[in-house]
Amino acid sequence: MSTAFLFSAYVSLVSSADSHPSEVPLLTSILLVLIPVVGATFSIFVYLGIRVAGQDINQALDEWHTLGPGAAARKKLPAMDLPPSSLRLAQLANSGVSSTAIALWLILIALSVARGGGILFE
Repeated sequence: MSTAFLFSAYVSLVSSADSHPSEVPLLTSILLVLIPVVGATFSIFVYLGIRVAGQDINQALDEWHTLGPGAAARKKLPAMDLPPSSLRLAQLANSGVSSTAIALWLILIALSVARGGGILFE
């Protein structure tokens, strides 16, 4: 499931709940809390996957530098790494997108609980 699909489903539920605020069904209230929880969980998994992949890539680059071919042969092979600033920027971009998605879903969880999810906890 993609974040876009979950977000679209969430927006549709909010729109339908806003059209009839006095008669929000229990299932809609449950979904208003559950969808952001699932979205946050998936975003956390993506973030963790990016972090682990980044560590593996860094480990492979370290091995490349220690075990790789000599300087003369290395010029004939494609580059295996980026300058440190480019590598940091790429890592920040990848983790930044996931962090933003996690923050979005956590905010929606809080709003859902404060708004419609109160029915669930009464």
